[in-house]
Amino acid sequence: MPGGFFSGNKTANGGFTHHFTKPGTYFYWGGPRDDVTIVEMRGEVNVKPRKQSMEKITVVVSGFEAEYRVNSTDTPASPGNDSCKASDSVIGSCNEIPLTSKPDNFYFHFSECSTPVVKSMTPSEGTSMDKITIKGNRLSKVSCENIVKFGQYICPTIEESDTKIACKIETKKTFPIGILVPLTLKIANRGYALLDLPDDRQRNFGLLPHIHSISPNKGSTFGGTGITIAGAGFVHEKSTVEVTIGYGRCDVKSVSYDYVLCVTPRGTAGQSPPPRLQLLVVNGNRKVPAVCKISKNCTFTYDDSLTPVVTSASPINITGSGVELTINGNKFGSEPWKIQVKTAGVLCKVTTVKNNEIKCSTGNIPAGNFPLHVYKEGIGNSDTNNINLHSHPHLKDINPSSGSFQGGTYITIKGNGFVENDTTVTINNKNCVIISVSATVIMCETPANSLGIKLLRVVSNGQTYPTGSFIYDNANTPNIISISPSNGQAGDTLTLVGVGFSSSNDQNDVRVGDSKCTVFSATSNSLRCTLAHQKTGAYPVKVRVDGKGFSTGQNLFDYDLLLKDFLPSS
Repeated sequence: MPGGFFSGNKTANGGFTHHFTKPGTYFYWGGPRDDVTIVEMRGEVNVKPRKQSMEKITVVVSGFEAEYRVNSTDTPASPGNDSCKASDSVIGSCNEIPLTSKPDNFYFHFSECSTPVVKSMTPSEGTSMDKITIKGNRLSKVSCENIVKFGQYICPTIEESDTKIACKIETKKTFPIGILVPLTLKIANRGYALLDLPDDRQRNFGLLPHIHSISPNKGSTFGGTGITIAGAGFVHEKSTVEVTIGYGRCDVKSVSYDYVLCVTPRGTAGQSPPPRLQLLVVNGNRKVPAVCKISKNCTFTYDDSLTPVVTSASPINITGSGVELTINGNKFGSEPWKIQVKTAGVLCKVTTVKNNEIKCSTGNIPAGNFPLHVYKEGIGNSDTNNINLHSHPHLKDINPSSGSFQGGTYITIKGNGFVENDTTVTINNKNCVIISVSATVIMCETPANSLGIKLLRVVSNGQTYPTGSFIYDNANTPNIISISPSNGQAGDTLTLVGVGFSSSNDQNDVRVGDSKCTVFSATSNSLRCTLAHQKTGAYPVKVRVDGKGFSTGQNLFDYDLLLKDFLPSS
């Protein structure tokens, strides 16, 4: 039914408000009130026209009513410094039965002749570039007197007359997108307008996002062109904006209310017309399409004549970093800062650029085969003709090269192309526990093994490196010959006698079970340390010496039970 409305789904408690803007009979429906949808809430509301009236003005301050001097000759208070001098509130050409007031007080006349009326508003949705036209009666032809708002947002007027006002939305970068916002019109010295519209929904305006420029609007057929879409209403988060070019997704990198930056997908040259660029603003479950305000439509052209082409690269077999790579082709330009070369996500530092040649210095490329990528700023990705570079796995150094046959030696392996979280090291088929991995260095802790030379193998990023070796050497194995005392408590001094210790305190890590014994005196054959707290019981004593590893020796220390006090004493 025209003007009918839905009062909302049932709730356990709450209220509902609806604003009627003109007299008439209105029907409402509240939906099912029970779970089996038999009982429904329906009804009608009869809205009667409001008549003119004369209402007494009452002023009360702190419970005391003012004295009214109707015939006073005092000078009225100044209206202030408002630069907008409002017109007379009463329309002279309006016919209305006059009302009289009593002479003993002040009265306010609610008058139809002072009430602005809105008869239509078009369009009901549009962009901040679109003109909104409001037609009616008793409007004002003075610009500053017309205060048009949608919700809390002002719509500054650009045209004014007694029967028509036009304005454009002032978004302030916060105006909600794709949501109907109610119109209010206030005429200075007259008040709010009556919205006498045929349908209640016609007194709302929905702001749509729009695009007014795309730069650049053409680029490489291999994608990768960073384009800036300028307009308004794009909200502020990447997750709320989707951009497509033809059937491909333009990867959104950043979003503000006025701009979207995205990177183009691949496309085909010579399409007629060029593929359409579409931007959607996600609002809840709805996707609001942006309106194109570009005269030649919102399109992006894939252009072969702009696409850089790589014909060859040398060398394609690379070991380590700092190798000079020469790339031949065309349409590279002559500005090094516009060219970016990558392999496996690693930059190759560009040194010189000619239109048909690029030279760059390779970084630490992971071991394996990887495609070459060449990017030109403002254009996009190059056609690299599927050229791959091969980074050869190479081990440069293992340090130290020998250690304790009890394991626990921290070793550093230098080489190239190591990948974090995808690297394993084995010695004699036993895992060397990884401590850290960078592109050129691995640190791991050796496992225990029998004496002798053992094969060391590295696998990283699926690539098997040339084998190395590690020597398990008796001479590099610390040995604890004796400890004293063999029992005690926290805070006692423990003395270890043996061979292969370090004379530097901090290079000896003494443990009684899992508890650290802090070394305060060290020689190559003697260590003294302070016992820490530990539960009562017998625990093995071990030493890890930096550069060597774990000690041998079967020495146990007993933590004694200590009673400091007991209550009651009798």
